[in-house]
Amino acid sequence: MSRWARVKEANSMFFSPPQSTVRHRISNLKRLLIGCILLSGLAPFMGGCGGKHVPPPEIVFIIESESETNQGEPFYCAFRSVNANQFLTDSYDGVATLLFANPPDSSVLASLVLLPGEEQEIKIKRPEKVDIGLYCFFTEPGDPWKIKLDQPLGEEYAVELGENRILEAEKEPGSWFWPF
Repeated sequence: MSRWARVKEANSMFFSPPQSTVRHRISNLKRLLIGCILLSGLAPFMGGCGGKHVPPPEIVFIIESESETNQGEPFYCAFRSVNANQFLTDSYDGVATLLFANPPDSSVLASLVLLPGEEQEIKIKRPEKVDIGLYCFFTEPGDPWKIKLDQPLGEEYAVELGENRILEAEKEPGSWFWPF
């Protein structure tokens, strides 16, 4: 063997990888390429997992009442932004005064006249950091005539009214991200 052949053979041992290493590198490149393709395909869906869901600016209330509610007579319903202390001390006459003040008190988010036996929907602006008080002004109010909806507030509520009281106000499952 010539000297040049021996140098070439010695250099090939140090500078040229064995065939098994080349196959290993190709295999790793294939895995990396497949991983990048899969990741780029899943990327649009991963944004919802890490980010915080921003609730809509309005809350929907669907109010159902029986035909016997308030002896079949129309009545008022009001929504107020409240804290726990305000809500506990709210009286029927006190909230009615706030509702019918001219102009209405700034804590009153919305009000409507409810017709017994009919389903009604109202959208109200979502308060940022305070709870919502729901008040029903029955002619002869039973207990509870008011309820407090705590933060974090849902996107939609189903409110069921009885003869002279609020039976329930249930947070409906809105977006499956909320409140995360």
